[in-house]
Amino acid sequence: MNLPPAAADLTATQTRREGCLRALGVTTLVLLAAADVLIAVANGKTLWPVLLLLSLGLAAVLWPRAHRPAWLTRSCGPSYQRAFPWP
Repeated sequence: MNLPPAAADLTATQTRREGCLRALGVTTLVLLAAADVLIAVANGKTLWPVLLLLSLGLAAVLWPRAHRPAWLTRSCGPSYQRAFPWP
């Protein structure tokens, strides 16, 4: 009987968990952006600045790092990287 190693199951579980957390985070961001637009409309604000800023912010956060254009997010200096060590 050939059973897969236990490490393979752990990797699959972590990948699935990361995918679920990513989906939850994306859904939360999009719902909060939609709520922000609804609040702006309810208060009679001009809609185009809100949509512009939200679309740029969502693109900067949700765009995959490998394909993200340089103009969207500038690289930060070493002091920022020391303060926030995650990639």
